[in-house]
Amino acid sequence: ASATAVAGEAGEAGEDDIPASYGWPKEPFEACFLRQYVLHYTKDSKQESWDHALADRSVGGTFEDFLVEKAYANLLLNKEGTGEDKEDKDHKGIDPNAYKRGKWYRFLNAKGDCNVYIHNYTCDIQASRPENFSEMSLEEKARLRKLGVYIKDLPEHLAMVHDKQKQIPIVFASEETAEAIKKFAEYA
Repeated sequence: ASATAVAGEAGEAGEDDIPASYGWPKEPFEACFLRQYVLHYTKDSKQESWDHALADRSVGGTFEDFLVEKAYANLLLNKEGTGEDKEDKDHKGIDPNAYKRGKWYRFLNAKGDCNVYIHNYTCDIQASRPENFSEMSLEEKARLRKLGVYIKDLPEHLAMVHDKQKQIPIVFASEETAEAIKKFAEYA
C-alpha cells in the first residue's frame, strides 16, 4: 500500500475520503503535531534572526554602517538566503484542495500574538481564516490541554506567562519529569 490516500479509480472520493490525485497522506496529522509544527514554523526565520543579530552588533554605529554590513552579509555570506533555491514547499503556496477537503485548525504563532490556521493534511499555514474552518471539538481541546508543554518549549512558555500575563508560572510535574527539567535547565 502506498503512503498517499487511495480512493476510487478516477481519483474521486466520498465526502470524507481524500482522492489519491491530491497526493496527501492517507491519515490526517493530529492536532498536537500541528500545534508543534506551527510553533516551529512561525519562529523567527534566518533573515529575521540575522537582522536582529546585525542590529545588536551595530548599536552605537551609524545607519550607513548597518547598511554596509547588511549588504556584505547578504552578498558575500548569503546570510539572508537570497541565493537559496526557491523550489521548496514554502514557495509553492497553499494547495487549493485544502479549501475543499480536510480540516483547518487555529493555533497561536510562536510569539503568542497572532492566530494562524493550519491544514490537517497538507500542513499549509495561513493567517486569514479559511472559509471551510471549523472550531476544534471539546474532545480535541481537552486532549491538547492534557499534553501540556514540550520540555524544549518550557522556558519560552514560562517567560510568556511571566512577561505577557504578568503571573508567576508554576510547573506541575512528576519526580522523573522534574529531574529531566532540572538537567535540561543545566545544559540548555
